[in-house]
Amino acid sequence: MNKLLLELWHDLRAKRLWPVAVLLVVALVAVPVVLKKNSSTPPASTPPAASASSAGDNSKAVVVADTGTAHGSTLGVFNKKDPFKPDKAVLSAAHPKPTPAPKSSSQPAGGGSTPSGGNGSSPGSSNGGGVQVTPQPAKPEAPKGPFAYTVDVKFGKRGETRVHHDVQKLDVLPNQNNPLLVFLGVNTAGDTAVFLTDTSLKAAGEGTCKPNGDTCSFLYLKLDKNSNTEDLSEVVADGSGTEYTLTLLAIHKVPVSQLAKGAKKAAAAARAEARRAHIEKHKSPTAFHVPLSAQLTPDTVG
Repeated sequence: MNKLLLELWHDLRAKRLWPVAVLLVVALVAVPVVLKKNSSTPPASTPPAASASSAGDNSKAVVVADTGTAHGSTLGVFNKKDPFKPDKAVLSAAHPKPTPAPKSSSQPAGGGSTPSGGNGSSPGSSNGGGVQVTPQPAKPEAPKGPFAYTVDVKFGKRGETRVHHDVQKLDVLPNQNNPLLVFLGVNTAGDTAVFLTDTSLKAAGEGTCKPNGDTCSFLYLKLDKNSNTEDLSEVVADGSGTEYTLTLLAIHKVPVSQLAKGAKKAAAAARAEARRAHIEKHKSPTAFHVPLSAQLTPDTVG
């Protein structure tokens, strides 16, 4: 053991570390002495936990109930108020009082009696002599689309014309047994009716023919006294002929739903007219001859 310590000392000297070794030895000796000295000093007295808690409670406000009965409650000095009752201003705004009508100063002589015949009140006036109230008539509702056009025309042989009401698009005139005209509709302005004519008819009158006057494939009639009538003549192979007169009376713009309601009635009237014409002439129905032309482009909208 002594040999080991001696060799360690020689090594420290050779490496010049012996001051460090001396300091370590001194420290090993001094530290226990210092610690022992500090432990021998009596510790400072610490306040009990109760004192600390009481010191923390002192920072809070302490409320002590007054158990004395010398003074009664002072809540009676305040007015009673329902917290759920709305304010008067709110009630007056929600339920405004009606303004009384001014009383009429005029009163008939003789104690205010009214002429005989009922209670004396006239139509459109109030019973209490207040402001006169006149009932306003209800405005009719505007019809809703889509719309279509119908016409009223007077057509037939010269001197034997008949009025045809509510002629719809593609209806034939005068009847199905003898179709001479087909109503195609009206123009975009809504004031001119367009008819497709049979090739056997020759036109001469106030209307406008297209493509030209000699070949009147489309006949245009306006709601004008100077342009609403057309004379048509039917020429057969033997040279005999029949003259017809077509007059435009009115153009109606009606909803399509209204046309559907009167379709059955119009069809029944057309069949009755065809039977009547067939009985009178005792001949089979004639076919409608469509004109063949490259310029058949009528400008109709309905």
